[in-house]
Amino acid sequence: MLFAEHEEERMSQDTEPDKTLTIGQLAQLTGIGQHTLRVWERRYDALKVLRLPSGHRRYPHEEVKRLRAVASAIDKGFRTRKVVNNSLDELEKLLNPTSANPSLENTEHPVSTLRDTPLILEWVTASRHYDEGYLTAQFYHEWGLRGPLPFLSELAVPFLKEVGQQWEDGELTVSQEHFASEALSDFMGGQWRKLNERNVGGSFVLTTLPGEQHRVGIQMCALTTALAGRRVVFLGKDTPVVDTVSAVHRSTSQALGISISISYPVKEALKCILELRNELPERVHLILGGAGVGNIPEKKIPEGVSAFTSIEDYFLWLNNSSRTLSG
Repeated sequence: MLFAEHEEERMSQDTEPDKTLTIGQLAQLTGIGQHTLRVWERRYDALKVLRLPSGHRRYPHEEVKRLRAVASAIDKGFRTRKVVNNSLDELEKLLNPTSANPSLENTEHPVSTLRDTPLILEWVTASRHYDEGYLTAQFYHEWGLRGPLPFLSELAVPFLKEVGQQWEDGELTVSQEHFASEALSDFMGGQWRKLNERNVGGSFVLTTLPGEQHRVGIQMCALTTALAGRRVVFLGKDTPVVDTVSAVHRSTSQALGISISISYPVKEALKCILELRNELPERVHLILGGAGVGNIPEKKIPEGVSAFTSIEDYFLWLNNSSRTLSG
């Protein structure tokens, strides 16, 4: 039985406070933030709520185990709206599918399969409320706690994927999606510019293809490039091919990095990439990155172009290329 049908279970009867939990206690016991719990309650009617005679809201102890199972299901890639109302029995079947129940397998595309899902959901909730102060403080905290590359791979990338998925599902508005992307972009921009001030390695021009409206990917590329000691020449998004080529020549850069979003048309991307490769000197490395790279068939990527689908691979390439790309 789904918990979405439990409105009649909201009680105004006498309930002993010591047998129930406040939302703060529920958050501590489940590892799910208070903001997220409130959103689940308001948006999905997903928490069993008990009311004290005083009117205060309390939550039964049995919700702890169920909500932990909800968090585990989300961690395995299930969409929040698909599991947040499920009973504990239903959740246990999802988390421990058997060959006798193949229909219970998770056939959805996983959003993330990492331990940080609750934290990422907290960030999404903050984005839903346009809470820039909270987001920025969290970015700084996790950056200092984990270090730059783990911050990007473990948090920034999954956060953007979750934001994009929730926008597609209608759970976030366009403005909320933009807010989240811009907050992360601004943070990363501030971080790589600090590094860039003292970098002395060979310069990399970084931009996007003409018509590209997403800049968070190129900010991520800039941060990774700066972390490897290269000097970033940042053009931002939506740069015409002729101007990109001119910038590479004028800055005597060793490489050109292009970020391609998942929504950029493949045919147009290939056209621009080929034009760039033909216009650039052979000595200049042409590098592609971003979620959109995965949409391009490998055999169609022109010769002399390096394509990366992960931050780690790009960073490793930068380090391994230190001799040929020395300043």
